[in-house]
Amino acid sequence: MTTLATSPNVFRSQREKCCLEFDRRLVEEAVLLAIQSAPPGEQRLFRAERDPLYKVADPDRRDSEFGDLHGRWFRRLRVAVPVLSAWRQEPSLANAGRCLVVPVSSAKEEFADVQPDRRGSGGTVVLLRLRPPTLVDAERVVALLRHELLHVVDILDPEFCFEPHLEAAAVNPMLDNLVRERYRVLWDTTIDGRLAARSLLPLGREGRRQAEFQAAFAMLGEAAGSCFEALFRGPRPDHAWLLSAAADPGQMAEVRVTGSGCCPLCRMPTASLAPHPERLELAVVDAVNQDFRDWTPAAGLCLQCADLYRSRAVSIKTPSRGEISARSFEISTSSALPSRSSQ
Repeated sequence: MTTLATSPNVFRSQREKCCLEFDRRLVEEAVLLAIQSAPPGEQRLFRAERDPLYKVADPDRRDSEFGDLHGRWFRRLRVAVPVLSAWRQEPSLANAGRCLVVPVSSAKEEFADVQPDRRGSGGTVVLLRLRPPTLVDAERVVALLRHELLHVVDILDPEFCFEPHLEAAAVNPMLDNLVRERYRVLWDTTIDGRLAARSLLPLGREGRRQAEFQAAFAMLGEAAGSCFEALFRGPRPDHAWLLSAAADPGQMAEVRVTGSGCCPLCRMPTASLAPHPERLELAVVDAVNQDFRDWTPAAGLCLQCADLYRSRAVSIKTPSRGEISARSFEISTSSALPSRSSQ
């Protein structure tokens, strides 16, 4: 069943115990995009209904009538159908309760999340962040949501034992960003493996995911390929295993990770250190010295630590992006654990 929400800010599609609420701004922008590819007769009818509303003098009434108009055409153009289709492919989400579909401005911000319900019910709310162009592209939105909704399935599954905090599995706080990124790659790999087993993975995605895995776990050497296969084809691990493997990749191959040496900062084996450490920017050296007081560029550092501290030096000048969510928390499908998303 599909109905308009009583709130003017959302459009609601309801089925069984699950309720998907589409933010009014997203509804409006999606309708304006979708109508452009509608048959000419539909376009004329839409304009015939819309144009008189500009003449409504009372701003509150005009705003309300525009909301009603876009809600009607949102249903008429069946914009929500691909979202509902992707949602219904995951039976465990039937009782998920409330789901908000909200607009974002960039592809990097498109992901699914789980947050506490601010209405005071004590429950949770699933948050789907989509750009209007993605919402009206049925093939793209289904492919995106099939992946993202499996993050939600895992988070809500008690057997996955998801924890929105980075525990002491990391060697030291300096490694947090590195562990987050590895966790994201591991989690995305097992999700895409499950989609592949159901013949739902887009063409070419497996190869790209394997390349990403091998780049993130290059320290595994020749074992990286078999580790990827085991994770991609095998049963889903839980949160604790993913986090432990992200902090100590060698355990995936059940062998000691080899390399030509160890980074003096993270102590991880590495085939080569970053070239020309003496040319590091002063801000990067200062960032390293905040964690390692006695370190000097002459001691060297691995490429991953060099990239990590460059990012930290930049982030010092970057304002906070605001509230932390379940997937961008301290382990991030933007990178939401996230980041979430490179697909």
